[in-house]
Amino acid sequence: MRTLVIVATAFGVLAGCADSDEMLAPEGDFSSIEAAKRGQVDLARTYEVAVENLTAGGQYFTPPLIALHQGAEDFFTVGKSASLGIQEIAENGNLGPMLDRLGTSKHVSSFTVAGSGEGPAVTLAPGETVTVSLTAEPGSNFVSFASMLIC
Repeated sequence: MRTLVIVATAFGVLAGCADSDEMLAPEGDFSSIEAAKRGQVDLARTYEVAVENLTAGGQYFTPPLIALHQGAEDFFTVGKSASLGIQEIAENGNLGPMLDRLGTSKHVSSFTVAGSGEGPAVTLAPGETVTVSLTAEPGSNFVSFASMLIC
């Protein structure tokens, strides 16, 4: 609703100026106030995301891939075919294609493979928890997780 009001107001201002040959810039105070408001709204946030393996039958996970992103970069959509990246994770535990996709997407704020710090990435055993810190830019309202269940 707020966006609609802003768009309608901007259109009204532009339509009102159509007959004028003179364009006026906003006063300095107005610009400073708006900049301060944008600064408050546009702050990135850091989140800690914990993944816990709650499987009861002793099933391990491949290293979890976690991403903070906008809605335009869904990991998958119900009812549609899985992307190559999700297919590779689900069938082979291969994170490569999905990491490449996330690394080139303008809709992804941050992503990580949990446990991939130094040395090889580790599996997540039953009962274990791994926690990561990720930073979300404005507009990144989604957290996604992908991992393969190891037989």
